Formats: sequence, structure tokens, C-alpha cells
Amino acid sequence: MMLAERQSIPPDAVEATVRNWISHVHTPMGLDLGGETPADIALAVIAEIQQWRHRSSGVSLRQLRGFASEGLAGIIAVSSTV
Repeated sequence: MMLAERQSIPPDAVEATVRNWISHVHTPMGLDLGGETPADIALAVIAEIQQWRHRSSGVSLRQLRGFASEGLAGIIAVSSTV
């Protein structure tokens, strides 16, 4: 099996792509998840990247899907009946 030859990408195309990526960078970055440690901040940044990639609202699933606010007890009751 032959591997495809590596194609060179024109410098103008690389520059345009980098400029496009940079245009999406902003500060401060990350969703407000309330964390303060480096790991918490990293999670908030990744969460915002995922939100942008999937073009989602970032709204809590509980609010978005209309879950009743039953708390953990309601979740446990539902899962134990399955």
C-alpha cells in the first residue's frame, strides 16, 4: 500500500487559517463555573470551547429540558425504579 504524498499548503492559506482562529480568541475565557484552581479554570475554558464548537447556549440542561427541581432524591428515586 502506498501512502499519499504530503501536499504542501500555500503560506497564504496557512496565514488565513491562523488569522481566523485568532479572531475567535478573547479574554477572559471560560464559562463561569465558580472554580478557582488551575484544573477548574481549564475545565471552564474547555467547556466554553465545546459550547462554541457545538454552537450551544450553555444553559443548564435542567433549565433547557424543563426538568423539575427534585434534587438528588428525585433522581435516585427514578433511577432505582429502572
